[in-house]
Amino acid sequence: MKISHFIYYLATFVFLFTACKKEISVIGVKINMVEPVSIVIGDTLQLIATVLPENATNKTVSWTSSEPTVGIVNDNGKVFIHKMKQNDNKN
Repeated sequence: MKISHFIYYLATFVFLFTACKKEISVIGVKINMVEPVSIVIGDTLQLIATVLPENATNKTVSWTSSEPTVGIVNDNGKVFIHKMKQNDNKN
């Protein structure tokens, strides 16, 4: 077999193998906290995410704060509290 034929067959195999790989979608993300945590200004809190299923193709997690005026979260899931939110209870 000529080297050019070998390279052609090898490239074809690699292409087909890559194309046949099935992507496994994420079905959920589990956070290490179940109940609210008591915190004060200046505290930090480490969040840990577990992507489900464990064999998901893309396990990238992006952290953001829904209220950045109260606290921010970095790319590693560490939360920094810099303001306490007033209770909106209207009873």
